Amino acid sequence: MILTIPQYRGAAHSTMNRISTAQSFSQASFHISRLQQRSSALSEQIASGMRVQRASDDPLASALGEQAYTRMRREESTQRALSNGRAALQDVDGVLNTATETINQARERIIQAANEPLTDADRQILARDIDSLREQMITWSNARNSNVSAMFGGLMGGSGEAFTQSMTPTGRKVDFSGVVGQYAPTPTSLPTSLDGSQVFSAPDGTNIFDTLEAAKVALETGGGNPHAALRTALGQLDGQLDSLVTARGRVGSYLQREESASQWSRDIQSSAKNRYSDLVETDMPQAIMELQKNNVVQQAALQTYAQVQKMSLFNYL
Repeated sequence: MILTIPQYRGAAHSTMNRISTAQSFSQASFHISRLQQRSSALSEQIASGMRVQRASDDPLASALGEQAYTRMRREESTQRALSNGRAALQDVDGVLNTATETINQARERIIQAANEPLTDADRQILARDIDSLREQMITWSNARNSNVSAMFGGLMGGSGEAFTQSMTPTGRKVDFSGVVGQYAPTPTSLPTSLDGSQVFSAPDGTNIFDTLEAAKVALETGGGNPHAALRTALGQLDGQLDSLVTARGRVGSYLQREESASQWSRDIQSSAKNRYSDLVETDMPQAIMELQKNNVVQQAALQTYAQVQKMSLFNYL
């Protein structure tokens, strides 16, 4: 059926607009189908929270979103590595703090022995105390982190001991058995071990363990005048304490570096997350509003479609 509807365009002439009922029906059906597809897509986006669920939805946004997502995951890995490094360094700092307290206790014993008249029994008691503190120092120097690696093994890695004790003709001796050197910090990682050959030694090369051994031997065998040996041990301990303090300062600087690096990484991750959200995630308020608007238009289109279906030539006779 074809309806002919006259349109007035002035006194000079008029035209006739010919509208095919079949054409109107086809256009209405196509429009309704498009509206239904859009409603379905919006409902899916709202349910999943993702505006771009397939690359075909928006190829450019999908590619850029994948880049942002990759950067987010990379920063997560960086933050985990920095967090692990921070935990390991905090353990190192705790051991250094305990070692410093232990050396101060030994220093007090040596000062007492050097400045007070001592009986043989007094010297033996102090010698045992210093020997006990020395054994504690060996334990701290071979402390391990959560990865079972030596905290003070330098570049050694693995599960070996940083310091080993041996017997020599002159008595017990402790040597550094790690690998001299230390890993440098990077923007994404921190050293989790220190070079024990520097931490537990004075600039003159004497180490804490041998100094305490010499003080113990002086008290045990020094007769009535061990003061010279004790004063020498006291001077060496002062240098060795400086090395411990320096090591703690280095650890503190690493922890500050970690804090700055972690904050920087979090900022980058937050920026990547926002970009990812803008590119591929659903803007819920906007999507809901658009769905409601689309439903209203769809309802109007259905009503128009129903009217087209009822059209008959007899309605115009």
